Amino acid sequence: MPEHAPQHFEQASEKITLSFEDRDRLDRLFGDIGDNSLDHPTSEEETLIYAWRNMLKEENGKAAVYLLEKIESAIASAGMESNMWLALKQLLYCASGHHSKRIATILLHDKVSLNYDRSNKISALTLLQHIGTPEVIEDILRFAEKTTRAQYRWSTYENDDPTRLIRYDHTEALQAILGILLRTKNQNSGNASAIARINYSLATFGGNSISDEEKNNLQSYAVSDQQRFAERFTAPVFSHREDTNIREHQETHTEDMMYRDNEEDDREIANDYDTHNFKEVESRLETVKRLRHEIKKERATKEEPEEDGSKFLRRHFLEYREENPSPLTPTLGIEIEIREKSVFSGEELKKLHGTDEDWNIDIYEKKKDKYKKTVAMGIPYGYDKFWEFAHKPVKNYLTLSREVQALIEMGLINKEYAKHPLHMTIGWISKEAKGGGDVFLLARALEATGWSTTGGRLLRPYKASANGWNVKGEGGVMERYSQEIDLDVPYAVEIRTFQLQSLAGLDRMLRSAFFLGAALRAHLETKNSGKFFTQNAINTVEGLAIEKLAEVWESFAIECSRLFDKFQLKHPDEIWPAPNKFDDTYKQNTNPFVPFAALLDEAKDDPQKSQGADFVKKIRALVIEHRTKVKEIIYPR
Repeated sequence: MPEHAPQHFEQASEKITLSFEDRDRLDRLFGDIGDNSLDHPTSEEETLIYAWRNMLKEENGKAAVYLLEKIESAIASAGMESNMWLALKQLLYCASGHHSKRIATILLHDKVSLNYDRSNKISALTLLQHIGTPEVIEDILRFAEKTTRAQYRWSTYENDDPTRLIRYDHTEALQAILGILLRTKNQNSGNASAIARINYSLATFGGNSISDEEKNNLQSYAVSDQQRFAERFTAPVFSHREDTNIREHQETHTEDMMYRDNEEDDREIANDYDTHNFKEVESRLETVKRLRHEIKKERATKEEPEEDGSKFLRRHFLEYREENPSPLTPTLGIEIEIREKSVFSGEELKKLHGTDEDWNIDIYEKKKDKYKKTVAMGIPYGYDKFWEFAHKPVKNYLTLSREVQALIEMGLINKEYAKHPLHMTIGWISKEAKGGGDVFLLARALEATGWSTTGGRLLRPYKASANGWNVKGEGGVMERYSQEIDLDVPYAVEIRTFQLQSLAGLDRMLRSAFFLGAALRAHLETKNSGKFFTQNAINTVEGLAIEKLAEVWESFAIECSRLFDKFQLKHPDEIWPAPNKFDDTYKQNTNPFVPFAALLDEAKDDPQKSQGADFVKKIRALVIEHRTKVKEIIYPR
């Protein structure tokens, strides 16, 4: 029996409280989803639907609480929301067993159980079939028995036989129970009594009992339905973050279908496309130019954007590097999450979470106005925290560094706040390739420099109420595939353990990831003989460079492993299990991230004489030495 896919929710806290920030983010997410079905995407919608499914899972229970509150509010109101069934279906992708009691309570409410419209009860029963726990079986049986009271309500519908509709409810209730029993492996002990209760309830109004053949058919269907449901989660799940922009995908696809044959409307769409910067600009550096011009504009300078941009780009050689990239280097992309506490003052935060809802909305949206401008300038946004800068991938690390510099100068990233969560995606390397364990070594080495992480960040999944960076992936690393990545990159890895502590630290970390990533890419090329990367003839200049880069990586990996051994840390090329907030103290201390984090914190507290300082100093020296060797191979003087 396949297990229900989002099992990681089973440990999520039942008592989740949504912040104003959470509600705003989820309002936007469900606004984008609208009334689109997440169940059976067409080939045109596939990438978008998988992205939404993934985002709902990443909410780690918050999306479920959001939907449940909306449903409960609708039930408590005088009217009844016509699309409640849709919210119940969306819960399939974010709810867990922790929520099954609340769902059962919704099912038992008169507005659902005794309603002639069966859509809500069917959706609730299907949901319980897939995520319900054995404790709600009694509630489902109570629902089946309660529907007999609906006869007098349905008797006014002359064309319907009330006994037929009531039998439907009983049959579907039994199917939900069988699904729960199958998933929890209690079918032998529970199904006989459940069927007996169902049949007794049917007999009270003269309905026919459910036969053994019907029961067997329902049980077979429950097995196959579990399989079909599990397969929805085994298909590739694409993230919105490296996509050009999820709104872009949705809007342009819809408009294309509507106006394909209308020349005038086509021109209108093209103009709108340009205005919102949805298409890839001629130069990736246009984003930097726009950001820099915005700074000048705010400071009331008269310099034209083209002049301003060209001067800026000449200073940093960015235009040449972006438009003439080395075929040996990886691509880089980053996401920076902006938290409320880095945007609002302490007094504003008190008011924000106070009772004056009108003031809350007004101040919240006013603060977002400047952030929204950056979307038109070329930086897509994500759904995490107050705001998320989801920078598109670049072919040279300096481009990202300068974009972030501009955002800091615009006052959109608080440079006094050193804990902005940061994820980095490195293209052209894969942890699924032969020798892919070296990807974990790169992640641990970059963390060990302390340039863009701390011990606290590494232990966040243990210490914080949220799961932090271990929501998906292994050891803080997640594989990405071609559908998720720009610039025609076939695969990449995302490292999720970083944070933006300073622009200098970010620049050093990006530079190290860029050059060491090139060495790792070459190492994997030689290991996989072109299986994962473009085959290069050994006697070409490029082929010789790949050999040299691979040698640099092998030297780096050996020296890095020796350093980790010296400081009694787990080997860096192995998958380290993420800290788990449910571990007891003993298990916590055996987790390899714990002594690793302790060394980083020790280096931060005592940067001169501590053992941690010695470890960080040696790692940094090793990284700088080898990234310099890589740079000399890629960009020879």
